Amino acid sequence: MKMEFLFSGLFWGLLLILIGLIVVINIVFKIEIPVARIIFGLLFVYIGLHILFGGGKKKEAAVIFAGSEEWSTSVQDKYDTIFGSRKVDLSSIDLAQGSVKIKVDTIFGNCELRIDPAMPVKIHASAVFGSVQLPNGKQVVFGDDVYVTPGYKENVNTLNIKLDTVFGNTKITEDKPAKPE
Repeated sequence: MKMEFLFSGLFWGLLLILIGLIVVINIVFKIEIPVARIIFGLLFVYIGLHILFGGGKKKEAAVIFAGSEEWSTSVQDKYDTIFGSRKVDLSSIDLAQGSVKIKVDTIFGNCELRIDPAMPVKIHASAVFGSVQLPNGKQVVFGDDVYVTPGYKENVNTLNIKLDTVFGNTKITEDKPAKPE
């Protein structure tokens, strides 16, 4: 059994559908199901499986119940922010070797991304009960949107960001990369 499943959208989607069905059954059919106890029990099962199958290992790209006011400049394939906050500077990524794909998930947390407007960047933003603030002033609250920087051109090496925010806040700002001292 892979622990990746527990961090996937499929797992969280099925969990939310299950909770919704339990609430509907409670209201429509007047069948008393202890929703809070089931959720609490599922949370303990999830944490136990996470620890049992190696999820307790610290991943540099995941921030869980933590936060930092400093800008992180280390480049990862995936950034997870769960019940925490983080700032990630993606403005100095080197695209000379080819296009780069990055996945950013914010769940019950806050994440701020910094990108270079001159760099070809394409962002696929998705929000569910959350907020994604794009550099052009648009805000995604429930749904999807695609944003490209002024430096984006088709058929060139691109920084592709897949951004999912659930019950959280993600803000993307455009700024030139900091010059090394």
